Amino acid sequence: MLTEGWRDRLVPYKIKDGAKRKEYEVLCLSLPDICLNKLCWGRPKDYDFVSSVISGKHIRMEEIESLAGSVQSKYRNILRQNIKKAKGFIRQGKNNSILHH
Repeated sequence: MLTEGWRDRLVPYKIKDGAKRKEYEVLCLSLPDICLNKLCWGRPKDYDFVSSVISGKHIRMEEIESLAGSVQSKYRNILRQNIKKAKGFIRQGKNNSILHH
């Protein structure tokens, strides 16, 4: 699930190909876009990821919530429920700190 304007939020990232000694620039989804996508799915690993991103102060929940309005209407209710659930995980400190290893 990608929201309106996702292309404008792409983040450039440089990678090196050691074998060819070349550097490439790739465009990656922004963390808020990734987290919003994960919350649309709402699997346990998605809550863990989002909780780790927010708890690690990589982004704020408000950044995800600001994108939620541009989600297709048929997905908005489930997304709102999943955002609420994610906030509960964050308040309880439930995550495996996958971004801190």
